Amino acid sequence: MVNFPNEGDIIMLNLSPTKGNVRSGFRPCIVLSDSRFNKVLGLSIVAPITNQKKGYPFEVQLRDGMKTTGVILTDHLCSVDLKSRMFKIVESAPTSLLDECREYVFSFMGGEDV
Repeated sequence: MVNFPNEGDIIMLNLSPTKGNVRSGFRPCIVLSDSRFNKVLGLSIVAPITNQKKGYPFEVQLRDGMKTTGVILTDHLCSVDLKSRMFKIVESAPTSLLDECREYVFSFMGGEDV
């Protein structure tokens, strides 16, 4: 039985295989989807995390004091089947960080600007 992550969990996950300009490989990601969604469907919507900060408008800086470092790429969302991929829960992000990520996603999906 899979122990599904909760929203705001930072997980290590292999995003390969991918094509094009999509982040791949074994990397940290933040889970943005609600826990109920994750458990019922066996899927999670995640945003990859990178240490290669480029200053793009949708990058969200991880907070000081977290185990994971870098920026969250909220414009690189992936829906992943966690029943078929190996993953490890590393830590849980503060609610303020999860909220900030969701605000960016909402804004580029046609909601209000951040």
